[in-house]
Amino acid sequence: MSLQFFPNEIWYEVFSFLDFTDIICAFYGLNFRCNNLVIHYINRYGLDFRSISKTKFEIGCQRLQLSSMINSITKLYLSDDDETPYQTKLFLENGFTFHQFTYLNHLSFYELRSNEIWLTLINELSHLVNLTDLKMIKCYTTNVDPSSNTIMNIIWRLPKLRYGHFDISFKCDPYLAEINTRSLTLEHLILENVKCCSSALSRLFANTPKLKFISFYSEDNNDILFLPCMLSLISLELQLKKYSKILRNLLIQMPNLCHLKVNIVDLCFDGLQWENLIIDHLQKLKTFQLKMNFSCRFVDHNIVLKQLITSFSSSFWLEEHKWYIRFHSICNIKTGQIYCHTIPYEFSKLFFFDGYFRGSTCENINDYWSYDSVDTLEYNDRSFSLKDQIYSQIRFPNVRHLDLIDVDIPLFQSCLPNLHKLKSLKIIDFDLLSSVKYLLNQVTHLSSLIIHPNLFDLGKISVYRLNLLEYCNYLTHIQCVQLSNSSLLTYCVVLLIKIENIDDVPLLLSSSPNLRALKIQSQDDTTILDGLLVKDSTIDRVRSYLPITAEIGRDPICDRHIRVHKVTQLKEKNYRNGAEDCDSEWSEISPINIIVPSEQDKMRYFISIKTTRIQNCRTGHCITGALRTFYKEEVYVPYHRQVLNNLPGDLFLILQGYDKYDCIVRTRLDLFIAKDLPTGDLLPHDRVLVNPYYECSLDDIQPGYTKK
Repeated sequence: MSLQFFPNEIWYEVFSFLDFTDIICAFYGLNFRCNNLVIHYINRYGLDFRSISKTKFEIGCQRLQLSSMINSITKLYLSDDDETPYQTKLFLENGFTFHQFTYLNHLSFYELRSNEIWLTLINELSHLVNLTDLKMIKCYTTNVDPSSNTIMNIIWRLPKLRYGHFDISFKCDPYLAEINTRSLTLEHLILENVKCCSSALSRLFANTPKLKFISFYSEDNNDILFLPCMLSLISLELQLKKYSKILRNLLIQMPNLCHLKVNIVDLCFDGLQWENLIIDHLQKLKTFQLKMNFSCRFVDHNIVLKQLITSFSSSFWLEEHKWYIRFHSICNIKTGQIYCHTIPYEFSKLFFFDGYFRGSTCENINDYWSYDSVDTLEYNDRSFSLKDQIYSQIRFPNVRHLDLIDVDIPLFQSCLPNLHKLKSLKIIDFDLLSSVKYLLNQVTHLSSLIIHPNLFDLGKISVYRLNLLEYCNYLTHIQCVQLSNSSLLTYCVVLLIKIENIDDVPLLLSSSPNLRALKIQSQDDTTILDGLLVKDSTIDRVRSYLPITAEIGRDPICDRHIRVHKVTQLKEKNYRNGAEDCDSEWSEISPINIIVPSEQDKMRYFISIKTTRIQNCRTGHCITGALRTFYKEEVYVPYHRQVLNNLPGDLFLILQGYDKYDCIVRTRLDLFIAKDLPTGDLLPHDRVLVNPYYECSLDDIQPGYTKK
């Protein structure tokens, strides 16, 4: 059967293994059916630019501009995380605006940090009148303007918004803004890393009358002066710290609540208190999930624990609702720490510590030891391993993120029956090299690794993301050499690292052929310490090791961190031997053939290059051939890869022809584009045209040209 006759769902399955750029470059434009397949797939699943390389991102953006798909796009995902920093900025620099996606109903931002982008978003967000879902995950803003009040009230004005997930840290104000705009459509709301005080909650509920689900965090002990009766609310997820007053005030105003999930820290709210609250105010409650921990004096530990178990052992818990509680605790000479949670455990994160199992209200204590919902597990066993026989039954079948502290790995591995699901691993507090090797040999799809420098010699390990920022000390030069000689950097795409000396960067880059993104913290970085903001000497030093197209800047969240994107290769220096080419040396490169299609036949365009690496001099590259339209992926990408990375400079086109000037080539992304043709008196008289779309800096634009 021919491929074009495959049903749509098979094509969609194939597309799911490709990123957007691969899909549009490979399939869009082949024929009418392929065009429709691509458009329908993008319409269903959206544009997801997360984890895409800068080169592919730029190609995808240009193809998108040339296509008619913008009006078909309903979902858009952009990420400025450590793997793809500056992506949102590049998206806008490629000529896009958010409001031109008129049919967009789902918009997601990840780790948005630029205040300039925040301001752009505020100005354009109100134009997205069809937006129903908005996510801002791990986002951050430093300035007072935009303030949380401005951002949240603009969001509340969106006329069709139903779902909002806002994980935003406002440096200027960590508390939720008071909502002054009424939303009659918002039904599902998640608030993370935003503290909710009682007055802000009161305003939020008053201006969101259709809310059905909310998740938030509070540590406020003040009375809520006015809280409307939330008849629409049927599901609540609450993280509470220290104080119980706000808990009571909230729940008594939610008579239709059916699902309650509570994580309580540093507070004991016992079974009798819960029982009275549920009977009096939450008669429609169907599911109840609780996680709670608090401390008490060591001398009171046993009494407090016994009373707590008794309070959850009434007929209300065991017979009427069958809500069971499991208890653990740990003691030292001064205090006791008590932990309890409902079973089966329904939370995604678990801190599993070196404590003792203290009992369960379930009749059979051997039930519910499979923690199926746990996605992120931190296991701490500083003095022993699974000492209680009962713990030998525990299983974590779906763990994807694992943090181990002083653990007997072979013994603990019995708790993890599905290591093939593990995506990230953190081991930094011990140096059990043989045990770590044993564990890694069982993991097949590990993408992120955080380890102690003593564990660099792990053999042939392939890891996508290596995080050494969380190691408390800076890596010495010797440790950098050890890392560069290990296999950890061979396939590494994202590297986060702390080093003593910034001059060790070239050594690390030379051992990282696949590196795309880099975050560095250097002990000898004195720019921030000395307050020298006009000239950033450390940034300049790092930039000197990188290709000209690399994006580099300080992390707004932590200005000690320097983030670099598109680390394709080093400049042409032998850093391993310490030798450098002479600055005044001239070099000649043989012509490179680039084959591009034409209507009649394939034509060859010859690139002849003569260049100098004298400092402060402009390098010129010249393409000659018959006049035609060039597209970026046809010329810029292969030319960039083969030439410009090694010999940075400007790219010129000198093409035959006089009465048609439709040539376009992108060469340097940091330059403006002169779009309009010069006036006739400025055209060359020898019938040889220097590309009218020649890119130049702002100061270099000639009379008769206009900048875009």
